[in-house]
Amino acid sequence: MWESRLALGVVVLGVVFASETAWSASSRPPEIAKRMGRYGGEQAAQLPIVVDDSLQQPDVVSPVCDEDDMECRSVGCTSFGRIVRGVEMPLVGDTWRFVASVPGRKTNHGTPQLLNALQRASERVHRRYPGAILTLGNISFKEGGDIPWSVSHNSGRDADVAFYVTDKDNKLIDIDRFVSMNRHGSGKFDTGDVYFSVPHNWAFVEALLSDPMIQVQWIFVSTPLRNLLLEYAASLPDTDPTMLARAEVVVRQPSDSSPHADHFHVRLFCSRPDVLDGCRNTGQIWDWVDDFGKDLALHIDQLLKDLSKGTEDEKIRILDKLALLQARKAASTVLALILSDTESASVRTAALTTLQKLDTPLSVQQLEELAFDVKAPEKLRLTALQKLAVQGTQKLVPRLVELLVDDTGSVRKSTQRTLAYLTNHSLPTPKGKGNADVRLKTAWEKWYREHKSSEWAQWMKEGFGAAGTKFKGKMMQNGSIPTLIKLTAKDNHIGYNAHRVLEELTGHSPRLGAHHGATAVKYWKKWWGANHKRFGFKKAKSL
Repeated sequence: MWESRLALGVVVLGVVFASETAWSASSRPPEIAKRMGRYGGEQAAQLPIVVDDSLQQPDVVSPVCDEDDMECRSVGCTSFGRIVRGVEMPLVGDTWRFVASVPGRKTNHGTPQLLNALQRASERVHRRYPGAILTLGNISFKEGGDIPWSVSHNSGRDADVAFYVTDKDNKLIDIDRFVSMNRHGSGKFDTGDVYFSVPHNWAFVEALLSDPMIQVQWIFVSTPLRNLLLEYAASLPDTDPTMLARAEVVVRQPSDSSPHADHFHVRLFCSRPDVLDGCRNTGQIWDWVDDFGKDLALHIDQLLKDLSKGTEDEKIRILDKLALLQARKAASTVLALILSDTESASVRTAALTTLQKLDTPLSVQQLEELAFDVKAPEKLRLTALQKLAVQGTQKLVPRLVELLVDDTGSVRKSTQRTLAYLTNHSLPTPKGKGNADVRLKTAWEKWYREHKSSEWAQWMKEGFGAAGTKFKGKMMQNGSIPTLIKLTAKDNHIGYNAHRVLEELTGHSPRLGAHHGATAVKYWKKWWGANHKRFGFKKAKSL
């Protein structure tokens, strides 16, 4: 009996070896064979393999954490979100371990979905290639939020993963940090020359993309290494065409950060429970991905029904949840609560807070009407003016000027801010006799008469000039980018409009939670460090 099983095992093993080594023979494209000459020639793909039926089973016996408990939540987006009750991944496991810097940083926390997916992928590679250990870098802090080493990783859905690397004899190298690879897939480590192991790394990518428990948004890696992976996968006779097509979309070099030549950056889409608790995907949603939008819409509808009949405490809780979910369709209902004569002061205050947090679909016309409605609550008028500062257009200026003589002092002050944001100018009150508010209104009327025929860019440039910043030549040219990035540090209309001009000039919209101030300038400086060459700058030292 055992002899027949052994014979069968040899046959099966031979089949597996044949598919793996096909890439190193005639089926391998000539250009790839040339690149892979650096990996040990024709023996590059001949790695030890075991035959294991469990390769088709992504689940593991003892997952890192229990996803059924669902206590952990990813909230918000990957750059400005957080984790609620983040789960800690052990620093060392049977098939993975973290780089040496992570224990001190405490960035080994994330969502159950991500941590378990990394474990499953590491086990799958380990079963296919005995001895293969996945080396992990930063994931997130326990409560999420900004980490100093990346713009993202805020909400527990991002992980940095080291490459599997080998020596010239295809022996896996034990690494405790990331190793940068050149375009041919070779790099330097303490032990000498090391090489990007295409078979091992493709096995990891394939394990993630074929895992039915998760939905992968990105696997960032530099373009030359991406090409090696995809060309290798395409040359294997047993590669699933669907997985290959998805890899061509998901595996990418990022356009707004480092090329990722020393590690993978894995990002998952929000899970269903996370979506229903405020997790937000940014960027493209692939055709094969369920973003749980229908589930979220039904959830919001139910919250609105409950809002109409709930107790005071329940209404406040639901309003907080609607704000977290960015339930824009709830804006009209929330506005009705604010204007209601029957709701308690606590509910109306909570509703106002929710409306302020919502990226509300209220039109410019509706906001304008609220701002001028003297019967509306003062806080609501101020909220409308605040939103008009970023949603309004040049045509709105003449009517806003009228609010400079409003009976309410806070409205007059908020109007000055809104005008500054829309025009990039802040006019001082002229000296003279009579009412100061009237004098300021007159000054703005004169300013608008002189500028109403000018383009938006001219308003911006003159505003920067009035604040002490001059441009060499035209403002809307690449040479102005470093100056504009510095201006985003200002926590006023100058910083905000510098951000807007940068978006127009670079074609890059960073989806920032704050458009100016410390967060914005930090983002733009890092982005510039990775992208300055695209705009004709040899160095980024100009910042």
